[in-house]
Amino acid sequence: MSTGTERWSLYLGVLFFVCLYGGYFGAGAGVLYFAVVVLLTQYPWPRAVLMKSVLLSISNLVATIIFIIFAPIDWLAAVILFVGNLIGGNIGPLVQRYIPERVSRWVIALGGLYLAWSLWR
Repeated sequence: MSTGTERWSLYLGVLFFVCLYGGYFGAGAGVLYFAVVVLLTQYPWPRAVLMKSVLLSISNLVATIIFIIFAPIDWLAAVILFVGNLIGGNIGPLVQRYIPERVSRWVIALGGLYLAWSLWR
């Protein structure tokens, strides 16, 4: 059985690679962050949802700063994405409070499988 230190190291290592993926590609990163938090920590469900949102925000902020410095940007598309993320990021946690954990787990799992299948096609 692994010790707390080994588990924490595994969590941080996996989280690092998910952050790289999420910052560059973005697609499905929320599901990946959520899976990492649920599987590699002992956080209760509501805290895992919160941690997913925090981790996603941080990786998007870091990626945004890197892209602003090093890449050409379509500012109209960036503003549209920002507004969509701002609305979804505020509404999502509010809606999550009213969805039973069991239903939420199934919806997230099925959504992740659908996303993986659609990206694979």
